[in-house]
Amino acid sequence: VVLAIGIYGQTLARADTTKFSGIHLLSDTSFVHEQVDKLRIHHGLSPLSKVFHNKVFLGVNEFAKRYVRSYSPEFLYFFGGGNKAHNIPNFGNAYLVELPFLLLGIAFLISKKSKEHALLLIWFFLSALAPSITRDAPHSARMLAILPSLPIITAYGFKELYARWKNRSVSFVGLI
Repeated sequence: VVLAIGIYGQTLARADTTKFSGIHLLSDTSFVHEQVDKLRIHHGLSPLSKVFHNKVFLGVNEFAKRYVRSYSPEFLYFFGGGNKAHNIPNFGNAYLVELPFLLLGIAFLISKKSKEHALLLIWFFLSALAPSITRDAPHSARMLAILPSLPIITAYGFKELYARWKNRSVSFVGLI
C-alpha cells in the first residue's frame, strides 16, 4: 500500500497530468460548450437549467455512459473500441461463443457467498472505472485490466455448467 501510494503520488504529480488533461472526458471544449452552454441558453438560463446543465452533471452522465459501453456486446464482442490502432476491424475483444459462459459465470459467482468469488466480481466490474473517465472510452488498450478476470469468469461459467450437467441423472444425448 505504501509503495502504491508513492507510485500514484509521483504519477499524478508529474507529466502524466498533462497527458490526462488532454484525454479526460471533459477535455474537448467544443463538446462541453455543446452540452452545457448551448443547452442553458436553449432553456432560457433559468436556475433549473444551471442545475442540470453543468460540467459536474455532464461529467457524471458521460462517465456512466462510457462505463456501461465498456461492458456492451458491441465493444466486447462485435466491434471493439473506436481506436483502430488497437482493434481488428469489425471484431470485438472476445469471442461471441464465450458470452453465455460469461453470463453464467457471473450468475454462479453471485450465487456463491465467498470472499474469493466476490473479489473476482469486484475485479471484473472495477476494471472499467479508469478507462471510463477518458473521452474515447471504451478503449481496448485501456481495458487491459479486465483481461484476466474475463476469461477466468468465462471458464468458471463453463466449469460450473459442465459440473451441473455431469451430475444430472438424465442425459441430453437421448433428446437429440
